[in-house]
Amino acid sequence: MRTGVTKMRIESDMIKTGAVVVILVATYAGVVFWPSQRQNQALADEILNKQTELEQAPRPDLEPVRKEIASLRAELRERAVVLPKGDLDDRVLHHVSDTLIQRGVTLYETSYRQTKEFSRFSMTPIDVQFKTDFANAFEIIKQIENAGPPVRIERLDIVGTEGSTAGQVEVTIELSSFFEREGGQR
Repeated sequence: MRTGVTKMRIESDMIKTGAVVVILVATYAGVVFWPSQRQNQALADEILNKQTELEQAPRPDLEPVRKEIASLRAELRERAVVLPKGDLDDRVLHHVSDTLIQRGVTLYETSYRQTKEFSRFSMTPIDVQFKTDFANAFEIIKQIENAGPPVRIERLDIVGTEGSTAGQVEVTIELSSFFEREGGQR
């Protein structure tokens, strides 16, 4: 008899376990699975609607943008500065000296400091000091900056000379002179 009772108990436990599993699966399906499926379907429908909107939206006219880009590239090519190859030579110093002499300045001082090396170019700081009138100083600066080897004015000091009635000024310019490194890549 004991086997019969044990067998009934096992069958009863199996039915209870099966019922618990069915309840758990039904609860999971009702609480987690079906709501997430509905949410996924809603998101898929929204994506489909947005894709349809994008396909029907008018395409922007990119031709003006392309023309502007081409114009800017052309302007950039025109403004490109070709750097002299090698190390600092006397081209910049000669240009500064020639400019000063042409503008009537015979007393001046020029010096350069240690060259700084970068990956594709070198830069040498150059100091220039001279005295002249203000209008002439302006023309000298313009010619040094625009008419010779590539330089950039890093600092400019113009100070009126004390007691001068002719508008004399003392000018100190710190220039950077640029050169393409030998074997440097462009």
